[in-house]
Amino acid sequence: MAKDLTAARCYARAYFQAASAEKNEEKACRDMGQFVRLVDKDEKLARTLDHPFLPAAEKKKAVLSKMKSASPVFGRFLELLIVKKRVSFAARVAELLEEMLDEARGVQRMRVKSAAPLAAEQAAALEKEFGKLWNKQAKAELFVDESLVAGLLVQAGDRVWDASLKGRLERLRERMLQSARN
Repeated sequence: MAKDLTAARCYARAYFQAASAEKNEEKACRDMGQFVRLVDKDEKLARTLDHPFLPAAEKKKAVLSKMKSASPVFGRFLELLIVKKRVSFAARVAELLEEMLDEARGVQRMRVKSAAPLAAEQAAALEKEFGKLWNKQAKAELFVDESLVAGLLVQAGDRVWDASLKGRLERLRERMLQSARN
């Protein structure tokens, strides 16, 4: 799993750099997302891409026939994924490309889980404060998780800020167990 993520990150970085060289990062990102959605929806295309004896050129042709406006850099990248048998990385590559595009734009996405729905003003205040913290524009994706009991949990990349009652109780429990062991 970690090995696949590392490989997907390398592929995403290479694709993003190639698209950047052509000043076409947004289009490249959209093309990759469109490809992932297309393969998810089109079972026949997915089987074509998985076929072990079909030549790479035929697989590429099958995809590009359904993505007429795909950029040349996407076509080259698609061929690389097919030849190297890494089409299964496409969804993860698409996610990583979104992150890279956000980074290039100075945007940090964050997942905000709260025990109850947040008002628009609360979400805006969170975006403003975290934006100051990161010195970037923060964009929140809001989710409700009643198991938090109260408060919220914010995740951005591999960073987590847990200000939930559930999290506080779990940390208190761990401290109490630790002190009981000593």
